[in-house]
Amino acid sequence: MTSQSVESNVFGINKRRMMDTAANAMNELRKIARINNPLWFRSASGDGDILNSEFYGLMYPMMNLFNNPDVRIEGTRDSDFVIMNSRKLVEILLDPIKRRDIFPTIISENEIIEVISSGSMPGSPNGVIQLMYEVLQPVSPLVSSREFYFLRYCVQIEEGLWAIADVSYDFSHENRLSSPSNSRKLPSGCFVKDVHGYSEVTWVEHMEIVERTRTYLPFQDVVYSGMAFGAARWVASLKSILERLYYILMADTSVDYEVTVPSSRGNIIRFSIDMLACFCKSIRSSRARQWIRSYDTNDVAIRLRINSSPQTGQHNGYVLSAVTSIRLPLSSESVFNIFKDGANCPRLLRNAIFSNDILHKIAHIINGEHLGDFISVFQHFSNGQANSNLTLQESWQDRSGALVVYTPIDRQSMFQIENAENTSSIELLPCGVSIIPDGKPIRGASTGGGGVIDSAGSLLTVAYQIPLSSMEEDVCVAVASNIIESCVHRIRIAFNCTGP
Repeated sequence: MTSQSVESNVFGINKRRMMDTAANAMNELRKIARINNPLWFRSASGDGDILNSEFYGLMYPMMNLFNNPDVRIEGTRDSDFVIMNSRKLVEILLDPIKRRDIFPTIISENEIIEVISSGSMPGSPNGVIQLMYEVLQPVSPLVSSREFYFLRYCVQIEEGLWAIADVSYDFSHENRLSSPSNSRKLPSGCFVKDVHGYSEVTWVEHMEIVERTRTYLPFQDVVYSGMAFGAARWVASLKSILERLYYILMADTSVDYEVTVPSSRGNIIRFSIDMLACFCKSIRSSRARQWIRSYDTNDVAIRLRINSSPQTGQHNGYVLSAVTSIRLPLSSESVFNIFKDGANCPRLLRNAIFSNDILHKIAHIINGEHLGDFISVFQHFSNGQANSNLTLQESWQDRSGALVVYTPIDRQSMFQIENAENTSSIELLPCGVSIIPDGKPIRGASTGGGGVIDSAGSLLTVAYQIPLSSMEEDVCVAVASNIIESCVHRIRIAFNCTGP
């Protein structure tokens, strides 16, 4: 559905009833967020809380909800402290573009369809009600996206304490919009409280999911447990990205440079944030970017897409996106430690871009609190001589998972990045991996220092972006399939995992 058709559908809607719905959702959210046992119990992984649906049903009866075998309820809660004051954070969370930027691993698409209420005072987010469209998808095309139309309501409860409530709206009375998936957001959202220069964020995700297609088997545990779309994932992503923005401003960031100057570190971090966002976008489907080919076996599932309408910073021509996900019988922390070490990621994912070059690290920038949060710059060597090619790589982890992403660049492009020149002309073709726990926690395991949640196994998503010289679809598919299958083979040998 286009933005124009959406706007025509909402014209003349009953705003008064929408405001009442938003207010009721806010009241419910405030009530369930502050109750503990028996409404909430700790998750098996120890990472956040799980909603007791039976007890919730006694508080808020939902007619015929549990009579449909295809309907599943997911309710999760989590909290943490982040580096930003409450007012500024609330303004970011209400801005769809900024919100998408701080949740690159969760939000695929979002936009404001209509502002139902502009708030109680000009310039203040207090009282703002927005009719929203949002598509959520973790970093794998093998997990179905979730698409919602809903109301978002912001309230300042007291000085330094804000609440944002989301709730799906029943358009049946107006015979207009409904979620294409028929899934609904039950009262969800977050509370943001000022605490000594930080914000304490409490997040609640509560959804009624109608599962029309069965989740790909390796992802069933992580999806059905609530880890894939749950509150802990939102809080972890928020905390991590705000730390990275904070490190841009820090004067004492630890830097080990051989060919660049420390004053350029903030510019490199900014560019790397754009690289990660481009990577996440490349492995998701959207209304304008659908997969042209997909095929699954017991061993591997592959999704292929040809992008012909490049955006700023992307390759000016046809690009083939090739993505697959596999399960490895190793903890996500162990897999991440291998991929982030040196140039292991581009070595394991090697393709025509890298050929037989040897990579030597020439720069290291720490950009987060975790040991795995850093950016590396590698110099390419061929025949024993340094050439003009470089590789920019970032490894990033939070409690819900990790990414290791890289992109080839040349020396001139690096000069532009370091000196904060216009980088929109730099072509981005990021490749890399996403690593998440498989949803089977190890008894007695912990997140150990705030890193990735330990697990019995891990789900590894591998993604390439390959520039094309030919638009013959069958040729492109054959090339991509060969690259992906060879990569999976190398990874399984490297991790001594020969089975699926």
